[in-house]
Amino acid sequence: MILKALCSLAVLAVPATLFAQANDGPFQVNYVSRLDIGDAVINIVNDGFTIDGGTAIPGNGVGDFCVNAYVYSPDQELASCCTCLTTPNELDSWSMLLGPNALLSNPAPGAFNQIKAGNWSAVVKLVATLDNANDTCPTPDLANAPIAAGLLAWSTHWHVGPASNPALVTETRFEPGNLSAGEFNRLRSDCAISVHQGSGAYCPGCRKSGGLAVPTPSL
Repeated sequence: MILKALCSLAVLAVPATLFAQANDGPFQVNYVSRLDIGDAVINIVNDGFTIDGGTAIPGNGVGDFCVNAYVYSPDQELASCCTCLTTPNELDSWSMLLGPNALLSNPAPGAFNQIKAGNWSAVVKLVATLDNANDTCPTPDLANAPIAAGLLAWSTHWHVGPASNPALVTETRFEPGNLSAGEFNRLRSDCAISVHQGSGAYCPGCRKSGGLAVPTPSL
């Protein structure tokens, strides 16, 4: 009886976190910096975890998922949001400023000035969700599908170095985070407000032609 009661309590308990930290978890965070020196690039990979049904979500044997990107300026306001259909073992990418698929190609009003005032930096949050049955992704403000593990991502960062080498670049992996229902709802709500009351458009989808290299610095 005691065991049965404990099991019942476990079923009724509502976790505060939708998904705990994992190296290839569905919620990951990084930043970009000193965009005045050079563009930043973000590369994403689907490591194939969902192919064998590891997420316990039926009907997703193909293993595709959508990577939803939410870019925040230093004043904590959403600058842009977009999504990318990513298949297992595929390498996709976004730039921040340059090219037709840049995350900041159509930012919310005033967002770019805030990024500039904040040392040309921004926070980038990624959430992986399962795709639609027809291999398409809902817009990032309507990403209500179950979250999906299997995301790996990297971002480049510019830094000011010594006079002999004034522009330095590093690349780091996105850090896994704990995705709560409140945070997931806020990301989607911020995206809806930004698009429908601000920029009027989502940022473009990712580039499907492989990873992007770091551009030549402007210094």
